[in-house]
Amino acid sequence: MASGQSAFKAVRTPNEMSVFDAPRECVPNTTRLNRLPCSVKNGGVLARIVAFVLPLGLDTLAIAIALGLQGQSPLQPALLFVVFETTMPLIGIAIGRVVGLWFEKPAAYLGGLILLAVGFYTVRESQHRKNEVQRFALDSPRGMILAGLGISMDEIAIGFPLGALRFPIVGVLGAIAIQTFLVTAGGILVGRKISQSLGMQTSRLAGLAAGASFVLLGSYLILERIFSQSNLP
Repeated sequence: MASGQSAFKAVRTPNEMSVFDAPRECVPNTTRLNRLPCSVKNGGVLARIVAFVLPLGLDTLAIAIALGLQGQSPLQPALLFVVFETTMPLIGIAIGRVVGLWFEKPAAYLGGLILLAVGFYTVRESQHRKNEVQRFALDSPRGMILAGLGISMDEIAIGFPLGALRFPIVGVLGAIAIQTFLVTAGGILVGRKISQSLGMQTSRLAGLAAGASFVLLGSYLILERIFSQSNLP
């Protein structure tokens, strides 16, 4: 019986587990390289995905409203943003998965710090939203690629904590794709209907809300890890 138990690695206790960790079952205790990802239970996964995807939606909304003020049609930017905002996170997710496999606890702290950095950067950029959007030129393939990269670089950073915390990739990317298309198209349509001054103010507020959400989420992840470790016997 003892030898059978030693062949498996025990599940962490509730005090050791973050609310943002995917619930895990026991896995064979072979080498770390061969350790398979733990299964993800349905309970609470949706809430965790929303906590990460919502700030991305607010940031996309800020850019979409500014594009609408320039008279952009909604379909082309919406499809472009969906492609880039669902592709770029894969880079961060892959890095986060590898780092989290070898350094689970430091990776969780690093993920929180990355969210803080993205949040402060988003707040700063929201003050210069008009200048940022004016650099987007969607009338050529080169311009579309540059615009797509410009709006999706923060997704690479966001992908790291998603990978380190082992979020379900299909669910995360599906949620990002849906919210990106709807928010981009809706934001552009709103921007086309409202005045320039109101549109820029709304765009800045959405950017500030996105940055603040990233900061709060990153702070929560760090503090939750600190307190969970302090509760260990």
